[in-house]
Amino acid sequence: MDYDLLVIGAGTAGTIAARNALEGNHEKVDYSILPTTVFTIPALSQVGWTEAEARRQGIQVAVNRSRIAHNPAAGVRGEKEGLVKVIYEEGTNRLLGAHILGPRAEDLIHIAAVALRGGLSRDQVGAMHYVFPTLGGAVFDAMAGW
Repeated sequence: MDYDLLVIGAGTAGTIAARNALEGNHEKVDYSILPTTVFTIPALSQVGWTEAEARRQGIQVAVNRSRIAHNPAAGVRGEKEGLVKVIYEEGTNRLLGAHILGPRAEDLIHIAAVALRGGLSRDQVGAMHYVFPTLGGAVFDAMAGW
């Protein structure tokens, strides 16, 4: 049976639930790396831990921020409101979480989600090449600490 049509638009959790039900799998959703978005204007997206959650785990936390207003693509689009915030472990620079308030946040958060899934540090993500100028540059700038 071709059941892909049953899960269109369901997202990660829905897809896993459908596969478990239809194939007898026992896969679990890792909610710690599942990005979420509040579809406001501007949008608000997050993945991973907040500063407070990381501190409760006893982790020494550091934070970088990048204002959307400093991003050339945002200026061209006339959408300058917002901020990218990345939370990482001091010393190791291991990425712990990211929060994005701004245009296309629901798309941009996937950069951090992939990094968290892959166990990448903010340095590794910040050193990647990206198309310039794009809104994604704001995420890379926050990762690089610019």
